[in-house]
Amino acid sequence: MNNGYTTGQPGMGAPNGGRPMYGVAGGRTSNGRSAEDLLAETLKYQKRISRRTALAAVAHVLLILTLLALLAAAALLLPRIFGIVGQVEDALENVQSLTETAEDAVRDVEETVGEAGTLVKDSGSDLAEAIRKLNSIDIDSLNDAIGSLRDAADALGRIGRQVP
Repeated sequence: MNNGYTTGQPGMGAPNGGRPMYGVAGGRTSNGRSAEDLLAETLKYQKRISRRTALAAVAHVLLILTLLALLAAAALLLPRIFGIVGQVEDALENVQSLTETAEDAVRDVEETVGEAGTLVKDSGSDLAEAIRKLNSIDIDSLNDAIGSLRDAADALGRIGRQVP
């Protein structure tokens, strides 16, 4: 349908003789509202949009400030966290070293106990033999032999004192 907007010629059924209609006829729009009403409504709508835009801008600024605060906190805390992680690694190494030392000590104790058991077994038979031999000694005969030996040593001592 040719309404005159593209060709500039009057078209069929075009209002106002085919010319574009930019204004309002008689101060009223086609729906019966006045231009002042439309202007007031447009102004109210623009104020609402302006408030929402300002609110969105404030929200964005707050979001950016929050992100900056989080980054600053992370920048301050990361060196401490890395320091703590290093200390934990050192502590774990020390625990591992202590565990190895404790395992070595347990092995040494087990070996010592095993050797002590072997020593007791081996020396037990020798000790029993020694006790049997001591029990088989005739104490009275031994005392007599010691007395005789003492008498002989006394006699030799007297001879040795007489020789200049």
